[in-house]
Amino acid sequence: MEKIWFICDANFISGPYTTSDILADLTNGKRNLQSKVWWKGQRDWISLGEWQKQADTFEKNVHQQEEPIWYAEKQGQTYGPIAKSQLIELLCSLTNLSKIRVWKKGQENWATVYEYSDISQELGITRRKFPRAPILGDVSIEKKGQHISYKAATISAGGLGIVGAHSLSVGDQLQISLRSPLMVIGIHATAVVRHTSSNYTGIEFINISSEHKSTIADYVKQFEGSTIQGLRSIA
Repeated sequence: MEKIWFICDANFISGPYTTSDILADLTNGKRNLQSKVWWKGQRDWISLGEWQKQADTFEKNVHQQEEPIWYAEKQGQTYGPIAKSQLIELLCSLTNLSKIRVWKKGQENWATVYEYSDISQELGITRRKFPRAPILGDVSIEKKGQHISYKAATISAGGLGIVGAHSLSVGDQLQISLRSPLMVIGIHATAVVRHTSSNYTGIEFINISSEHKSTIADYVKQFEGSTIQGLRSIA
């Protein structure tokens, strides 16, 4: 089995683990169902209890990303079969996606890139200048003298993703403070709202100290690659 799961338990992040590793720990009482789990391609941490109910489905979805079942077509030229990661890499190398059609085994018809929400989301992540990672914590935002608190979802050296910020709009300039049990210090920055969706808001840092930027980069590195081993304290 492939090691793909990261665990956050009592402000410690460890991993990656195989599915059997985690299920064995749960059976033996070594893991708390309230602990959090994350894997590449997943936006937020979820509880182990929620993960356990759908572990087979989650693992299947992860493995399907590397099966050569995808095809892309551009102006009469077809690429494939390729894995999903290769498809994303191909799409990121193109400047105009409006004329690209995508198909995978099992689908009836070709479709645009934008009709596959998972691909659109991954393109948004892949195109970012800075890699990002899931984060737990509270974000205090000052906007026009008012202070509002939200929950953090993702973070990178270039910005922050938060949930539930329905009052924010694209272009809003903010003063933000992040407090997370997963980071050694609080993060403070001047930022601007770059995009919003039904329950997710993307914020770009426009003024952040080198110390805080370095702290974020060190945190994100824990989730890069597949060779991270051992247990790291971040409280």
